[in-house]
Amino acid sequence: MQLKFRSLIIFFFLLLNSFSIAQKNSKTELDTNYFPLANGNKWQFIKITQGDNLALPFYTRYEVVNYSVTEECVSGAFNFYKYNYDWTPYDRMRYDWMRYDTGNKIIYYQLTNDIFFNTNLTVGSTFLRENINYTVVDSLISLWGNTSLCKGFYRINSTSDFESEAYYYMNNIGLVAYHRENFNSSSYKKTDYKLIGAYFSNSSQGNSFIDSAAPEISFLDAKINYGNMVDVTVKINHKYSVESSYNDKYIYGVSYINDANIQYYYSNGIDSIAGGNTYLWQLTETQFQCSLNYNADLILQGYNMFYKVSATDMAINPHTSYFPQTGYKKLEISNNFYSDFYPLRTGNKWVYDVEEYNLLTGSHHPVNRMYVYVLNDTTLSNGKKYYKVAYNNDICLERVDLPKAVSYKLVADSIGLFSEKVLDVLDVKLNGRYKSSRFSEADSFKCIAINNKVLFDTAQIFIKRIVNINDPNMEYTTAFTFGIISSNYYEYINGEKKYFKAKLKAAYINGTAFGDSALFVGINENISDVKPNDYILSQNYPNPFNPSTTIEFNIPQQGDVKLTVYDILGKEINTLINKNLNAGNYSVNFDGTGLSSGIYFYTLKVEGKQTITKKMVLTK
Repeated sequence: MQLKFRSLIIFFFLLLNSFSIAQKNSKTELDTNYFPLANGNKWQFIKITQGDNLALPFYTRYEVVNYSVTEECVSGAFNFYKYNYDWTPYDRMRYDWMRYDTGNKIIYYQLTNDIFFNTNLTVGSTFLRENINYTVVDSLISLWGNTSLCKGFYRINSTSDFESEAYYYMNNIGLVAYHRENFNSSSYKKTDYKLIGAYFSNSSQGNSFIDSAAPEISFLDAKINYGNMVDVTVKINHKYSVESSYNDKYIYGVSYINDANIQYYYSNGIDSIAGGNTYLWQLTETQFQCSLNYNADLILQGYNMFYKVSATDMAINPHTSYFPQTGYKKLEISNNFYSDFYPLRTGNKWVYDVEEYNLLTGSHHPVNRMYVYVLNDTTLSNGKKYYKVAYNNDICLERVDLPKAVSYKLVADSIGLFSEKVLDVLDVKLNGRYKSSRFSEADSFKCIAINNKVLFDTAQIFIKRIVNINDPNMEYTTAFTFGIISSNYYEYINGEKKYFKAKLKAAYINGTAFGDSALFVGINENISDVKPNDYILSQNYPNPFNPSTTIEFNIPQQGDVKLTVYDILGKEINTLINKNLNAGNYSVNFDGTGLSSGIYFYTLKVEGKQTITKKMVLTK
């Protein structure tokens, strides 16, 4: 009895939460068609299956199931209709040929004309079908704004394995709810069908009954992908979409979106150029993505992309929504397009073959290989984040200013004062000019070409060729996604000016390897082994700190080094290092336990070479 009671409570609680139940005084007269059958009739359900067993965690699975009448045949003196479904595992809703006798109010199944349900039976009475006893029930159910007295039946089998099942039929609609539950000592499973839409080919029955819920579209993100494509991600919610999750309890979700597309074009406010219409494919049950052709040349000419998203749901009579609802919206690209002309991110690597060439004879010969890699990032006292970039064994601090689309390197003078030097103006247009310190002191450069090139068997990549105005033998080419792919420059060696060419042979960008990955074995990423080209004392981190913090510094050559901490009055608190060190990068921990909150200073002193002081704050 306890098992029976538990099953009934579960089922009726579910039914109450699936539909709005009207007050008892809202009862209406019963009509005569509990199962309207005609070719073309359709019913749509959300199927929810829940269960667990000893081997798997508790799960919930959502599915959209469509039933329809697809055929009609005569058996004896009666017309039967084939009640088909899209797909569903076996359960007792699986009856093919059905008919409803409106005069006698009886549902028959199979061509043998067996009684499925006699709706004339009074509530509480029982009947036998396939040697199984069923009990008749009814309930007021509100669906799509209409309240009707639904009639149904249920059964409970509580032998060694517990099993229950229930059906509810609504006047002029048909089946509106189905429930089945079974469990034993090792497993549990519950299945529910909830009607969410119906269509009737006979107009006298009202044609369509559907929920008014429609897709809800919102923009998530747009990112440039290798220069000539932009990946657009949108969120499309729906009342009947459920997101999957796999935590303690597994949820296998469902998307109620049948189709989604994005239409786009380019415009500079005067002229418009067609882009296209692209299908959005499903990432998750509520997130969709596509890749649009990105015409960087038009963007550089002052054009913007404008888009409109459309989404159609799976309803029997589908709803279509648009974003924006009217007109088109400017596509906002989250990562600055120009910043990817210099992808300055931790872990990125480049390998270049370097040749020396003779301007007079045109001869050239290989001299070495240049390894460039981004070690990590650090925030300095100016509040700006820089990346430590190693060029073989030389370290530079570099950053990209996204709003300005300019890359900088940080240089310290002889007394430890920092200044920024421009490396590149990343958004330079054709024939645009700027001063750069990429190879030496600031000099004037000009963009002489913008075109596309295939690199490492990828798609066409957008590139720019930059030439020194005063010395055309100095130039470099930068490519979207890759940064610098080639450069011509000079160096003074033993007082003689010599020219070199560097060409990119391999790269590791944002987790993807390009070119000959075997070349990466020559890259030394141990920052303790690389030699900086300036005396640098980094800002401690974290700052403020409690109770400990890390201090990093770089020295370009061997020397006697002393790193000391002072209080605000100039009293020496702690000497962290006082020894002769080789050139390289160093990291020291300072523990402020036992000290009071306040401002402290740390000073790096290299005997006869350099003294640099920084401020830090201890907060308790």
